[in-house]
Amino acid sequence: HLALIGNGGYTLRQSLQTLRQKEAIRFDVDAGWAAISQQPDSLSKTWYGNPYRWWAHMMDLDPLPALLSLNIPILLGMGERDNSVPVESARFLAEQFAHAGKRNLTLKVYPGADHRLQAGGTSYRPAFFGELARIVSERP
Repeated sequence: HLALIGNGGYTLRQSLQTLRQKEAIRFDVDAGWAAISQQPDSLSKTWYGNPYRWWAHMMDLDPLPALLSLNIPILLGMGERDNSVPVESARFLAEQFAHAGKRNLTLKVYPGADHRLQAGGTSYRPAFFGELARIVSERP
């Protein structure tokens, strides 16, 4: 079993660019990448809390092939209004699983919820973990 919260099938670059288009973030992703690509091995220079070296390794890491290769039950929970990872990334992953004919991904998008699966005083984390417990307890 695999449980994912607040993640999807986009690369970090795709997620950041989508968040920028939605005006959820204000920084210029392309300008940041231009600086990072000049010194991709730097541990002393940082951008948004991580060293350039981290960004150079993580920016285009594609989770899709690894996730599609799995044949175990996968539960993905995402807040509809997540401003850290775009919900489009989770929906993209679900579409890719469907396109590949795979039925082992369950996507739960929580209405109005943020990255912490909370919305207006309501926490959807118990619902997510309840669903995870249900999936884990099912017989194959």
